[in-house]
Amino acid sequence: MRRLLGVVVGLMLGAQAVFAAEAIPPSPIVHAQLVVDAPLVKKGKPVDAAVTFTMPEHWHIYWINPGDAGIPTTLEWNLPEGLSAGAIEWPAPERLETSGIINYGYSNQVTLPVKLTPAKDDIIGEVKVKASWLVCNESCIPESADLTAMLNGTNPDAAKIIADARALVPQPFKGKAAFDATAQSVTLTVTRDNPWGAAEDARFSPVEDGLMANAPLGEVKHVGNELSFTLPRGTADVINSWHGVLSATVDGKLQHWDIAASNNTPVAEKPASAEPAVEGPQESICVEDCDMNPTWTTHFGLALMLAFIGGLILNIMPCVLPILALKALVKKAQASRAAAAKQGLSYTAGVVLSFLAIAGVMLALKASGAAIGWGFQLQNPGFVAFLALVMALVSANLLGLFELPVLFGEKATGVDDSKLRGSFLTGTLAVLVATPCTAPFMAPAIGATLVLSTGKALAVFAMIGLGMASPFLIISLWPAARRLLPKPGKWMNTFKKLLALPMLATCAWLCFVLYQLMMPPVHADMYSAARLQELRNNGKPVLVDATAAWCLSCKVNERVALKPDEMQQFFKEHHITVLTADWTKNDPAITEYLASFKRNGVPLYVYYPANRDPVILPQLLTPAIVRNAIIAADTVAHE
Repeated sequence: MRRLLGVVVGLMLGAQAVFAAEAIPPSPIVHAQLVVDAPLVKKGKPVDAAVTFTMPEHWHIYWINPGDAGIPTTLEWNLPEGLSAGAIEWPAPERLETSGIINYGYSNQVTLPVKLTPAKDDIIGEVKVKASWLVCNESCIPESADLTAMLNGTNPDAAKIIADARALVPQPFKGKAAFDATAQSVTLTVTRDNPWGAAEDARFSPVEDGLMANAPLGEVKHVGNELSFTLPRGTADVINSWHGVLSATVDGKLQHWDIAASNNTPVAEKPASAEPAVEGPQESICVEDCDMNPTWTTHFGLALMLAFIGGLILNIMPCVLPILALKALVKKAQASRAAAAKQGLSYTAGVVLSFLAIAGVMLALKASGAAIGWGFQLQNPGFVAFLALVMALVSANLLGLFELPVLFGEKATGVDDSKLRGSFLTGTLAVLVATPCTAPFMAPAIGATLVLSTGKALAVFAMIGLGMASPFLIISLWPAARRLLPKPGKWMNTFKKLLALPMLATCAWLCFVLYQLMMPPVHADMYSAARLQELRNNGKPVLVDATAAWCLSCKVNERVALKPDEMQQFFKEHHITVLTADWTKNDPAITEYLASFKRNGVPLYVYYPANRDPVILPQLLTPAIVRNAIIAADTVAHE
């Protein structure tokens, strides 16, 4: 399942690779090596370890804050008893730009040091780590490697490799740093005892994303001991302390400092009875005056791109894939290129118009004051029952038990259906069965519709539909693509029966969802604003899991990354309370909580370190991603 999640992430970030002309190097693209400097292991004396990543020219991996897109590199340790791993000591990142997307990461080669702390003397054995990363150029490939090194081993180069790596890790800044934020810009002022001089190439890379926009670069001024950055304003809420890396060439030497800038106008605390303050990294979307904000044009374009990729990924969902597969195979038998093109355009129209219809209902209900978000239709037991019935009918059709009524064309799968009406309604059916699935990358795109004008919001939903329809549209319009498909034959009868299995599984799942809608489950620790505030006031770390029984990606994340015994033990050891915000049934309080993070649906995972601003976790989780995000947030909180 973890490997499958990695593939899905790669598809999300690298859908554009389908059209890329540049050849991808053989896998693995990145070479990873673990080194350990531990000739002796003594209690309380840290052991130095590091993982070195070597990349081909023009390829890169990501920093703790990847920027506009990407996934941070993670290290998942498996250590001998008595040895524990600290957080990654991140070297200063590079600012990378690809097709207008700004990222923070590393190219060529980077070494990530980590301190291993022994709890007793003379520990022996193997140090193991699973390194996972996303490597990108024009395309993105998720990769991982299981690495091993011996304690008490002899690696003459280990000490130098780790020392050279630590030389690139930002040093604590001994001066003063503060910032002021307005609706248009953020001004960061850094003051030290000595003059800055020329301070060439000075730039700031933020750990907490969203307070500043990553593009354009901004303006830098240096006068005497004071260095100031005027940066474009992002749309995350203002926080009390802003962390990042200051890089500048001073006296001919490139230097890096770890900066913790205080807010010149501290954020006022809300009373205990109020909704918790939403601070820290959030999606970069416009809050007000969107049409007048010059940086929002880029963000609207990014929302459209994410919407297209999210729609594209919907095709691999188990409830959509059977319909697409059979609809594509019948194109193999199309004798007329013009007929195939008409079928493809009709199917695309059905998909796009269906998404616009759902979006129109949702936007109209929100405009009337209803507290709803994407997936609202699955909070209705009647709709879920109807959807389960449709899944059962499609399954029966695939098994050859009977043909569906003309409502869905001569056959819902489109086989032997030569009428354009059938292709249009097959597109409608594909959207209908896709409604339980919120594909990765759809959340920030759909979340953007919270603040966009109606026209732009509908454009985002139309782009989701276009992304979903694009594989079949390409097959219909491009004869060479159809020639790559296997020829129809008797084997298709068996293939149809196999495709019925995921549809039946989806039907069973929807029946389970219907049961939970009728009798909602009771979680051990349910979310409420009061409960969250109580834990926060007591200085307790909290992880909020916003989920729903009908959210497929939520259930995958729970099974893979949140519910395993190892993760439950991790939460227990770190005294983390997991609050479940169950959105299976419509709950205005949870809808408001999602909206406070500029989200319009689930899943959403928010970690609140003790006495610190919250951090949003990715939508696709693994145990390593959860652990590293929590450890990194706790490390910053304790500095």
